[in-house]
Amino acid sequence: MPVLTSNLQEKKNTQSLVAVTVKQMFNAASATADDSFQIDGVDVHNVSIVGKIVSATEQSTCLIYKIDDGTGKVEVRFWIDSDDSELLNRNKAEWQVGVYVRVTGQLRTFQGQRNVVAFQIRPVSDFNEVTYHFLEVVYAHLHRTNGMKAAGASAAAGIPGSGTPGMVPGMTTPGSAAKPSMPAVPTMGAGGIGMGSGMDPCQQMVLSVFNSEYARSRDIGVGFDELCQNLNGQFTPAQIRQAIDFLVNDGHVYSTIDENHFKSTAF
Repeated sequence: MPVLTSNLQEKKNTQSLVAVTVKQMFNAASATADDSFQIDGVDVHNVSIVGKIVSATEQSTCLIYKIDDGTGKVEVRFWIDSDDSELLNRNKAEWQVGVYVRVTGQLRTFQGQRNVVAFQIRPVSDFNEVTYHFLEVVYAHLHRTNGMKAAGASAAAGIPGSGTPGMVPGMTTPGSAAKPSMPAVPTMGAGGIGMGSGMDPCQQMVLSVFNSEYARSRDIGVGFDELCQNLNGQFTPAQIRQAIDFLVNDGHVYSTIDENHFKSTAF
């Protein structure tokens, strides 16, 4: 059924998370009026940027930030849940002017201006993350424009990972010899999640699977049934579903091709 395959591939492309700069977002080609953008000829929808908060405004329905990454400034909107005042106050305390943050969200056009509707804003605790983000951007740009030859040259220069065109490092080409297998059941602390994270054991282990090399290698992420099978009956499907809902609401994962496939926002 070629039509279904084509539609699936198109949705996979638009749902993939791409590391970009503000300048790239402003220069992205927009062929339609439905917030469809292209960078280096590749469809872009979900983006990740790293920069400094230079202004902050609070409205009744959202928090609005101006992010400067050195290539330009972009407005970021984060919709708020008025019923969760504790979370709102904690976010506002962390997202202060002058703080460097990583923003993950959707590239949109609002009143004729490009902006990002964020589903996660996370303060940068290690400034090496800023450098690494720009390495990701350079790697992805070379891979999209020059193909595997340029990507290989970038790897030789010390930029880690290999990926499909338009993807961030760490993703492998489907069907390649380097295709990773589904990981073994994670242990506490795997994937950088420890007991001090504020998550219960089920949430920690589910996130560890989403942060695994196997999950990062797949554009569509990990399916719910596959996740349940990987956890080998340690938790019930209902517990796993509740853990996924928590991780989605907290900005750790997002859905891809449907409501049963998810991918980590950390990569």
